[in-house]
Amino acid sequence: MSIELINRITVKKDGVYVSSHSSNDNSSYHSWRCKGLSEIYDAEGQKGLDRAVIRMLYEYAELRGTHKSLSRYRYAKDAPAAHAIYQKYMDKIDDRYGQMDEADQNSVWYKPTE
Repeated sequence: MSIELINRITVKKDGVYVSSHSSNDNSSYHSWRCKGLSEIYDAEGQKGLDRAVIRMLYEYAELRGTHKSLSRYRYAKDAPAAHAIYQKYMDKIDDRYGQMDEADQNSVWYKPTE
């Protein structure tokens, strides 16, 4: 499974552009208009875009480089407060999972793997 490596996210008049490449691809970074992020930005503004990018970072993408457009996302994902919130909800999931009987535990997806 590949990871999308992102080194820039830019909002322009005609949409949101992402400079990225896949981790299993040797080509250089390329900038492209992301239709999904553009639609979210048009509908919800910066808050919606921020939410969508953070979701991407937790699901299938990583930040690379030091471009100023990445600093807000790097801070949001790596800040101690973000880790505390993440841990709080993981603890709640762990507690709930522990309360389930064995048959139910075997029937649900739990703890994502690498």
